[in-house]
Amino acid sequence: MDVLRRLVQSLPPKLLPFARRVDRLNRWIAKFCYLLVMLMIGLGVWNVIGRFLGRLLGMNLTSNSLIEGQWYLFSLLFLLGGAYTLFRDGHVRVDIFYNQWNDRQKAIANLLGTIVFLIPFCIVIFLSSWSEVFNSWSTWEISPDPGGLPRYPLKTMILVSVVLLMLQGIAEIIKNWAFLTGHTDTSPQR
Repeated sequence: MDVLRRLVQSLPPKLLPFARRVDRLNRWIAKFCYLLVMLMIGLGVWNVIGRFLGRLLGMNLTSNSLIEGQWYLFSLLFLLGGAYTLFRDGHVRVDIFYNQWNDRQKAIANLLGTIVFLIPFCIVIFLSSWSEVFNSWSTWEISPDPGGLPRYPLKTMILVSVVLLMLQGIAEIIKNWAFLTGHTDTSPQR
């Protein structure tokens, strides 16, 4: 039992650099997403202007691929933003008790919630999405709309986003564990 206690006490400092690397990765992806937001807004503005200006000029200035491009960018933002949102502790909580708890109680709740709910959720989504992504790549799936975009790259991002979310969950486990074992003075909650 003493060996297990020492292991629980000694691991967090060794794992904190990994957690910091995952945090940096998701911060970098969030910065990339800022560019995607601008591109999505620009594409949306062009789709609206192009539709009305095209009617006046009697020509089509937008297309299904541009409209789908806007949808795909929004989907990317949603998928890639999940891990960063977890890092920033920005997920919605419907909990009347959590706000009243001290940092230690919050760290315990976050640690248990991540282990019991988030990690299994990520595993289930990854495993259930794998065959869909594989089938999409094997058929080089394309949107059924005329001039539509390929769907297999976007479907692949489901797997990528779940892996990023799981990595961030593991990083949060490490940070909460380090806080609870006294290896960091600051609570992982932002």
